[in-house]
Amino acid sequence: MLPLVIIRAGGIPGQAVDHYNRGVDLQAEFKFSEAIEEYDKAIEIHPEFMEAYCNRAMCHGALGNLDQALADASSAVELAPSDPHSYYVRGLAYADKGVNDRAIADLQKALDLGLGGMEEALATSILEQLGS
Repeated sequence: MLPLVIIRAGGIPGQAVDHYNRGVDLQAEFKFSEAIEEYDKAIEIHPEFMEAYCNRAMCHGALGNLDQALADASSAVELAPSDPHSYYVRGLAYADKGVNDRAIADLQKALDLGLGGMEEALATSILEQLGS
């Protein structure tokens, strides 16, 4: 799972950041449906909000909405092709769907791009389980 990071960065409209941060709080409380609603609002305001797509993908995955999780994760990759977290999230979605070759490719790409911390450990563990 992605670390739930509160965004305070410039360049993203304040209302989008507010909705994103509420989504982060709800996601941390395992209120995934409510978090999705907040991420929806953040994305509506700022359609290039990659972190909101990643977190919404994680929420959809937690609810078993794997096609939507994959769609959101793919949007994140398109928005930030050099960000390791976007590949990490999409790799998790592919793994959950049982599309192992794509899961392996995305998780390896995330590691190659410098994924760190607990996500690096989880990606490495999943790759080992998938026989990569």
